[in-house]
Amino acid sequence: MYQPLTFQKSQPNSDSDLTLVCIHGATLSAAIWQDQISGLGNRFQVIAPDLPGHGNSPGQGYDTISAYADSILGFVREKHIENPVFCGISMGGAIVLDLLIRGVPSAGGILINTGARLRVMEAIFDIIRNDFSAFPDRLSELALSPSADRETLAPLVRSVVSCTAETARRDFTACNRFDVRNHLSAIRTPVLVLGAEDDTTTPPRYAVYLKDHIPGAILEMVNGAGHLSPIETPEALNTAISNFMASLAQKTV
Repeated sequence: MYQPLTFQKSQPNSDSDLTLVCIHGATLSAAIWQDQISGLGNRFQVIAPDLPGHGNSPGQGYDTISAYADSILGFVREKHIENPVFCGISMGGAIVLDLLIRGVPSAGGILINTGARLRVMEAIFDIIRNDFSAFPDRLSELALSPSADRETLAPLVRSVVSCTAETARRDFTACNRFDVRNHLSAIRTPVLVLGAEDDTTTPPRYAVYLKDHIPGAILEMVNGAGHLSPIETPEALNTAISNFMASLAQKTV
């Protein structure tokens, strides 16, 4: 049964009919999208929910991507969002893929640093089991680009990790089970794939695979970014998202 989700959103300063629905990754919260909400909200509505068990949303999370996708679908229906563009990073991108493969009505999809299959290192589960308090700093080590300003970004990463160890375990179990490689050809929605050149968690080849197997997909690589490009290179990411949204707006006129 759907439980209402907490969310952050931009103020409606645009006449655009499109709404960018931003879905965060494993262990994170809507807070990772702050630069997108502030930087893009004057062009179209931007709304970022906290997944169940994350941020201020109730629950303990799920261990399948499809269950998270059901929650996002319930959220979109509750908020009466008529022309969503689903945008997700990492696990959030997997949720977007699930929705697009199902044929959920949408104007488009944006896949950031994700893959058609998401395998999780056993070391991640070890950290969650043995010392979850160390997870945010370990995430910074694994996810940020070597060129990132770690002194500035590491505290930000700590602030956006927002769930319990049990929810984290469920998140990464969901990712580990996820595999839609045989279903990508079913997608009929315009898709932008955004990879990051320094991403070692979901390497650039994952983005290339998505582009090659999703009909009509567009691929862009973000330079100087690791796995957390929404906070590492927000301006470059916002430009790519804005251009794609503008192309979708032309199609809906």
